[in-house]
Order: sequence, then C-alpha cells, then structure tokens
Amino acid sequence: AGYHISNNNMPNRNQILGLSFIHFPADILFTEVFYQSKYKDYTLTPRIAIMNYGILSDINDNSFTAFDNIIELAISKNILTNTEGGLSVGYSWSNIDNYNSSLVSYNLGIKKSFLNNKLSLGLCTENNTKIINQYSDIKNQYYNYQRISIHYALMYLPINILFDYLYKNSHYSNLVIGFKVKIKDNIFLFSGKKLYFFNNEIDDEFQLLDNTSIGLRILIDKFQ
Repeated sequence: AGYHISNNNMPNRNQILGLSFIHFPADILFTEVFYQSKYKDYTLTPRIAIMNYGILSDINDNSFTAFDNIIELAISKNILTNTEGGLSVGYSWSNIDNYNSSLVSYNLGIKKSFLNNKLSLGLCTENNTKIINQYSDIKNQYYNYQRISIHYALMYLPINILFDYLYKNSHYSNLVIGFKVKIKDNIFLFSGKKLYFFNNEIDDEFQLLDNTSIGLRILIDKFQ
C-alpha cells in the first residue's frame, strides 16, 4: 500500500513539493521527499529517499537494522521542439548493522513527444555507478541498463497508459504496464503490473497478482 501527496500551490507555480510513503510486505517502508522548481530553461528536482527494512535477525537470532538511502539531483531541459534531455546524479549509501557501503551513480535520458503531447517516447541509460565504499573486500557487481518508456494519454477517457521496458542483458529484462486514472481534478488512481523475462521468456514463477501494485495521488491546493 502507498500514497503520494503533492502541493502545487506554492508561491511560484513552477514549484512542486512531493511526499511519497509506501508500505511493502514484511514491514518494509519507503519514504521519499522531492522538490521541483524552474531555473531559467532548466527543471531542477532534488530528492531524498529512504528504504527502511526494519528490524532483521541472523541465524543466531541477533537483531539489527538495515537501510538504503539516496540523495539525488535531476536536471532536465528542452533541447529541441517537443524533445527533452535529462541527467540525474545521486549519492547512495546503505547500512546493515555496523556495516556500510556507498556509491555515486548517474542516469542520462531523452524524451520525445508526439500528437500534441498525447504520446511520448523515452530512452535512458541508468545505474552507471562508481563505488566509493563496500561492505567487504568482495567486490559488488553493479550493471548499467537501458530503459524504453512509452506513455500515451487516451483522447476521450481520463486514462494514461504506460509501458516501461528495462533491459539489463540478454538473460534478464522486465516490462511494467501501468495505468493512471483521473478520478477528480486533484485525485488520481495508479495501478501497475511487472513482468519478468529470463532468456527472452516470461518467468512463470509468479502468480497472476504477484508484482501488482495500486496507489492513490492527491494534489493539495492549500495546506490547512
């Protein structure tokens, strides 16, 4: 379960403040805060996100906590007609009990809009990393991957459809099919389904409703 709250009635209409809270199974909590603003021709979006895995235990019943954290800045700009380019750079660090690791990563992408912005196509290379610190002397392997996104807003219904395909290598990829439904001007319903592919075949390990999500977004004009 999860929800997202945005305030788009800040003093400058080009500013957006957003909060996201998602409660996963096993009491895993995800929290995110982001702020979007305009500077000249650029859109700037800093964000902070924390994944709290709660209290865990090892085979000896010793309890410990685990967190994943990221501070990131995304910058985008219209570079051609109906074409937007973007770059994000982030610093991530993880804690498992008294052990920690950290790295710097960046993503680079481009998006092209068609049909009066009803249809958009995005291409991105992601998870390009530089390791700063590791849990142990055994090197962790981080792989960059490519993403293709297609977003289409239906003409006569308040529904947006999203296809998001992530390619890691010839053995692994996944596809997300998502929907955004406008209930009211300030209330939106989201749903999505993720399919995993191994060796170009759908992984049949999951049940029909596995990797399915639903969420609600509320835009608040004024804080009471």
